[in-house]
Amino acid sequence: MSRFHRRRYLTVPAVLAGATAAALVLGAALPAAASGPAAGMADARPKVSFTFKFNRIRTSTKPVLRYSSAHLPWGTKLELQRTFGTAQVWRDVTALRGHFGTAKAPKVQLGRYRYRIKAYKKGRTVVFSQAKLLYSYGRVTLADLCNAQNQHPAIIVYNTNNCDPATVQVGSNAFTYLIEDAPAGWTNTTTEVEVTRKTSCRSISLQFALDNNANSGDQAYVQVIQSTADPQSASVTQGSVGSAFFTLSGSSWYLNLATSNAYTDNEYINANLSCWSSTGLG
Repeated sequence: MSRFHRRRYLTVPAVLAGATAAALVLGAALPAAASGPAAGMADARPKVSFTFKFNRIRTSTKPVLRYSSAHLPWGTKLELQRTFGTAQVWRDVTALRGHFGTAKAPKVQLGRYRYRIKAYKKGRTVVFSQAKLLYSYGRVTLADLCNAQNQHPAIIVYNTNNCDPATVQVGSNAFTYLIEDAPAGWTNTTTEVEVTRKTSCRSISLQFALDNNANSGDQAYVQVIQSTADPQSASVTQGSVGSAFFTLSGSSWYLNLATSNAYTDNEYINANLSCWSSTGLG
């Protein structure tokens, strides 16, 4: 055999060996595709889920939820649970009928609660749903905020009589107020309430007035400013009680007062808020 033919004969097996090695390396680098049964096992695991119709409600309203499930063993039952106490202990609150549908839960006091669904069979847990928050809003007075400032430096309420309401005659009627002040004029308002942290309140209903000693035609002015929302304001003339409903965005907020007769006319304020915490703090 000539030298030329011998070289060709020896080279071919070497090339084949190299190709085989490359194929093995590529095969090791690529992940194996999941087989049909293995891929379907994850989708066949027991599942349960739910949503609240509204996750922000009033204390006078029952929570409404819609729930569903999949791949639960025969005989599995569902129970709605929520957290209780400062230790956030899970307890059953409502037995759910079937594996899907709509249900109502018991009313709750103002607060923020975590809910979940437990799927169980013969006393043993099958699976839990993901936990969801519910906010229950109730009435919090301006006096409540005033009393809370002793424990919470993020709240300041000025010009009150030790947080005790009082009365003054406005027109021919008695008006109950908490804050009394002779504030600045339109261009330089006086701040009477400061909440410098996120608030748990979603609205404030204000009642405000000038006393009968103000001049006829004088006006009282209220303004709420927030760090994440536009200012809201209202006014009233002497001899009348004004009302204003302002929404709160959940950020820090401030209540400002002013009169058309700066530092002379007395303005009187009272308010109720809708909050999920008694302190008004989030």
